[in-house]
Amino acid sequence: MHSRPISLLTTARLFLLFTTYFGLAAPSAKDEKRRSSGYPVRRDEENPLKIAIIGAGAGGSSAAFFLGMAKDRFGHHINIDLFERNSYIGGRSTAVHPYGDPSLPPQELGASIFIDANKNLIRAASEFGLSLISPSQRGFNVWNGTQFVISINGAPTDTNLAAKYGQSSLGTVADEVRDFVSQVNRLYTPSLFSWKTIQSLSKSLKFTSSVSQTAAQFFDGLGVNTLYTREFIDSVTRVNYGQNVDKIHALAAEVSVAPGRARAYSVAGGNGQIFQQFANRSSATVRLDTPITSLTKYELGNDTKWLVAGNSKELQQDVQFGLYDYVILAAPNGLSGINFINSTAEFPDVPYVRLSVTLVSTTSPFPQRSFFEPGGSSTIGLNSIMTTTPVTDFNSIDQWATITRNGQTEYIYKTFTLEPKSDEWLQKLFGQGTIGWTYRYDWDAYPYMTPRDSFPPIKPDDKLFYVNSFEPLISTMETEILSARNVVDLLLKEEFDRGLCFGDDIPEWASQDTKSKIYGWDCS
Repeated sequence: MHSRPISLLTTARLFLLFTTYFGLAAPSAKDEKRRSSGYPVRRDEENPLKIAIIGAGAGGSSAAFFLGMAKDRFGHHINIDLFERNSYIGGRSTAVHPYGDPSLPPQELGASIFIDANKNLIRAASEFGLSLISPSQRGFNVWNGTQFVISINGAPTDTNLAAKYGQSSLGTVADEVRDFVSQVNRLYTPSLFSWKTIQSLSKSLKFTSSVSQTAAQFFDGLGVNTLYTREFIDSVTRVNYGQNVDKIHALAAEVSVAPGRARAYSVAGGNGQIFQQFANRSSATVRLDTPITSLTKYELGNDTKWLVAGNSKELQQDVQFGLYDYVILAAPNGLSGINFINSTAEFPDVPYVRLSVTLVSTTSPFPQRSFFEPGGSSTIGLNSIMTTTPVTDFNSIDQWATITRNGQTEYIYKTFTLEPKSDEWLQKLFGQGTIGWTYRYDWDAYPYMTPRDSFPPIKPDDKLFYVNSFEPLISTMETEILSARNVVDLLLKEEFDRGLCFGDDIPEWASQDTKSKIYGWDCS
């Protein structure tokens, strides 16, 4: 698949590329020292390892960061080019200012929060001097199309849920979520720092059962109250992944439930700053507004090179960016539009949920009661509304912030729907004449996380790695960073016989208390 005869370059241009690529230079004193110590060196300053990373979201920017860390740590000679089709770094983590006014606090369009268990994000914010804030406490209200089946003033707790659903069901789900978090914590330690397939990782983490069943099947099998699954759990899978419990796999449901039992954070000024810092500190050459259109594989004796070609909006033309030793694809392949030429790479079809996000600034502190109760007057007094099956009109309506503009308080609401909503719909929700600013954006937000026993390859072809292979298992900012770290670790071992910290040997700190240590960031 994805192949056709090579016709992109003339013989003369190929010759120029190859001779430029294979230029030779005398080894540096640092290289000689490393050779004498027995550490393998295969590059020098005049012939560095060239790596192209496609996509500068959470996965691509962190892949560049970890490669830069390896350069500093071991003296590797690596040149990194980071390509991004958008005009910004951060991918699905980006924020906008209400009314386009930079004096007003930015509001997240995509990934909004993370939790204590997301150790890379917490560590990065700390290392980069970014301030963390906790979202204001909102209510927890679930609408089923005819009535509110859950209505809680504040965060849901065992106490206020147990009366309806039973303490046993809450305890069973809580135990499953604790086990899930405990298993994921292994990914930060030398006990499970690297994996070659998502299937093997899922098995090692004991996720095989939960990822091969729908959430409804899985929790029904555990004897969980069916209403708890189809009201409470369904509401959080819809707001997190836009999918119902009878469709989404149980592991994704556990991911969705986990933030409810943890403290949530976001970065003041926007979560995308973490990924901007990853790129800034990586020493990568960043090429924004540069969609990659083709990857051509060349077999040169026993070696493989990749020709990266795309469109440069800066130059207003198609560009061949040169030959690379490795390519890291850090964007969903099915959405990338990349043509693979002379490649055996095969990617299973992984469709993504098309999600419509609408931000509004309104003078109404709450939605209108008449939106939910025809003929109702005044507002409904709820600032956070989620939904459960069979509601299809919207997934969630949440008040995220308040702003002061022209001396008046306005309320920033975010709505998640599966299709764009009209001004008339918004006016019906918040009241005629109350909305001052509206911002709409459609995302390919996350995969349809249906039950599965197979996953995309981490290494689809020689010297080609795929960060987003992780997403059908778990799709979060944090797991994209973990996947990127794994890809970089595998690449470094292949090229230098040593990963981010070590080869196949387990370091001393593996047997010690590692709560404060994170593999990749820490090696001793």
